[in-house]
Amino acid sequence: MKIMNILTLRYLKANKKRSLLTLLCIMVSVIMMSSVGIAFSSGKDYYKRYIEKTKGDYHYYLFAPEKEVVDLIVNDPLVDEYYLSSAINFDYQNSTFNILSGNQGYFQKRNMNDYLIEGRLPINQYELVISKEFLKQNHVNKAIGDTITFDDQYTYKIVGFMKTYKSYLDIYQALTYVDENQPYFLYVKDKDTSSRIFEHTKQLENQIKKIRHIDTDVDDFGLVYNSSYLAIQDIFEENSTSSVLKIYNMIYILIGVISFVSIFIIYQAFHLSTSDRIQYLGMLSSVGATPKQKKRSVYFEGFVLSLIAIPLGIIVSYIGLSITFHIANEMELLKNTGIQLHTQISLFYMFCVILLSLLTIAIALYIPARKISKISVMDALRKSDEIKVKKKKLKLNRFLEKYLSIQWKLSLKNYKRQGRRSQIIIFSLVLSMGLFVTVFSFSQLFLKTITGDNKKVYEDVLAYVSLDDVERVNQILDYHDHLNYYFIANNSVYADIDPSYLQYQDESNLVSVTAIDQKNYEKICQENDIVPQKNQALIYDRPIDIINDGEEKTYSKPYKKMDKNFIKNVYFEEYDGEKSYQRKLENFDSIELLHTPDIYGITTSYDITLLVPIEYYKNNFTQDFGITYYIQTDEATQVCEEINALGIETTNILENRQQSMQLIQIIQIFVYGFVSIIVFFTLLNILNMMSASIEKRKQELAMLMSVGMSYLAIKKMLLIESLIYGIKTLIYGTPLCLLLEYIIFQSSEYMGQKFVPSWLAYIISFIVVLLVMILTFQIGLSRFRKQNIVETLKDDM
Repeated sequence: MKIMNILTLRYLKANKKRSLLTLLCIMVSVIMMSSVGIAFSSGKDYYKRYIEKTKGDYHYYLFAPEKEVVDLIVNDPLVDEYYLSSAINFDYQNSTFNILSGNQGYFQKRNMNDYLIEGRLPINQYELVISKEFLKQNHVNKAIGDTITFDDQYTYKIVGFMKTYKSYLDIYQALTYVDENQPYFLYVKDKDTSSRIFEHTKQLENQIKKIRHIDTDVDDFGLVYNSSYLAIQDIFEENSTSSVLKIYNMIYILIGVISFVSIFIIYQAFHLSTSDRIQYLGMLSSVGATPKQKKRSVYFEGFVLSLIAIPLGIIVSYIGLSITFHIANEMELLKNTGIQLHTQISLFYMFCVILLSLLTIAIALYIPARKISKISVMDALRKSDEIKVKKKKLKLNRFLEKYLSIQWKLSLKNYKRQGRRSQIIIFSLVLSMGLFVTVFSFSQLFLKTITGDNKKVYEDVLAYVSLDDVERVNQILDYHDHLNYYFIANNSVYADIDPSYLQYQDESNLVSVTAIDQKNYEKICQENDIVPQKNQALIYDRPIDIINDGEEKTYSKPYKKMDKNFIKNVYFEEYDGEKSYQRKLENFDSIELLHTPDIYGITTSYDITLLVPIEYYKNNFTQDFGITYYIQTDEATQVCEEINALGIETTNILENRQQSMQLIQIIQIFVYGFVSIIVFFTLLNILNMMSASIEKRKQELAMLMSVGMSYLAIKKMLLIESLIYGIKTLIYGTPLCLLLEYIIFQSSEYMGQKFVPSWLAYIISFIVVLLVMILTFQIGLSRFRKQNIVETLKDDM
């Protein structure tokens, strides 16, 4: 080994603290880059398996294909596999009954044998496997071999019993074989999993159009892509708006920001390292070391530290994410899906990480290596690379000279005296702040892109009933303590509206009538000091959006006044099976304006909504109408079971919401874990710089103490310097962070969302910068206090 390399290794061992800090800077940079890749690869693998299980691993499907089209697919050498499926819906004893049908290939794909409790799967369209739970709820006693009839014409032989099958679209209580004489879906998977799928479907398109005698210029021929499954395999349709593409765009920007910041911070680490050994290299130059050898020495130092930091960074990120995945796999949501997260490493991405890390280190080393090779022997021995500032630049204006304390004046002059070094520190802090805010913003947008807006809702259970079922449902709900509910029904009616009551023009005469249960209707009246009456309507005084000639305008106060003359001649269109006719409803004896907030969410911003008691519906609408119950309870599962026992359909919103929250929690584990790495990286960078700054200022501080400045005064001076650095970082960093945030926001293409800066991240970053700088100064001061002033003032070569 060359003598310069041996001396470099000896220096690294002798200066363990500086070597360790430089090593950590490189290592954390690698951890950040590799964590992004490992998390994304693992997430893609999980999502791919999730789509295969819930939606299917087909590439495209056709609805109701002719026999010639099916034969075309079956005999196509580019097709890997295909299967058939459809859904049938019946009304059975006032309940919705969903039957899922498929062929043997579909049953195998969906693992339908796992849902069998007893018997076998159907082998023709006249056989049925039915849910035991559904039979029990509807008090039907059937055995294998019995028949069951729907709609008085569809009869099936029961060949088995099954658990209720829940797909991502619906809940199915039975399973039968697909009837190829009825409309069904043909699902197709190609052999070639690449963008050539679109070339193949183009060929199919032309052939299918010929079979169907469709004009070749017509675009729609019935083929639909499984976009989410294609996207997760990096196959995108033209003009795709896939979430995967949005995440790719955000990750590219994030990796770019990480790489740029890493270059500067690693450069800063090596700059500090070479500055510390400048006298050492000067002595080597005095005994014959050439500029080329000194430059190689710096590159060798980077190479040695890279050999340690890059593998360690990849290993640490792999172990950290494996632990995170293990925690996530223990959550109820992943247990219920039966799909677990596995740590996946893309060899291509790891190669890119290693290459990018080496490139980052090489770029970061270029300036320190070039500088150290050019400095002369005498300059190196005298440390004449230290920054000098002219006297004029240290002057403060008259106002500051007059009103600032001595500590403030010294702090400002010390900041100016640092010259280029203070600019580098500020620039480094600004980049650290930019990196933190960028990742924080990316985290928020990533959550929104994956999970959507998780808005708070009132209800935990929804129940859909007819008017005849109201009393029975009320008895169940009133039995439970700590349970709140209301039920509503909606209809659109026509009415003669007096235009003099409105701030806008409306010629539609169409209004929405929403009925609410009597108890909550009276509660709303009481909140607005209104006496409930018969044939009464209430209107919320809320803004209305009107669209005229394609332009939308909002009227914050749409009503000039309000009384019973606002609406006259209310009528409703009914259909008797052959023709529709209009039937006049009772006019309202009272119309009142409501000023309290609509906590029930029963009005919209695009029409006039009349709120009436349920009795008005009973007296005016002769046809049966659907009623929706909105139930708030902590016993959602039990309430659903009790209402289902009446043969009434329910939706357990609480269970769905809990699953969504668990999904968000899983994503947050990754996201905020990554934010924690960024915070650590930021702290490490600040610690590295400020500890070096304190080390270089030991003589300056010793001189101040030698002329009578107390330790507490120096401490106060350094605290003020920390505040100056913090404020400067905030002033310069905020515009940069806003720009980076906006670029990431634009790349996410998050529709329907206005750009709002992550102000919390700005506050956190400012506090972190301030606290770490104060802490670093404190540590440096505590070490300085233990030193002898006279010894410190000596020039330590």
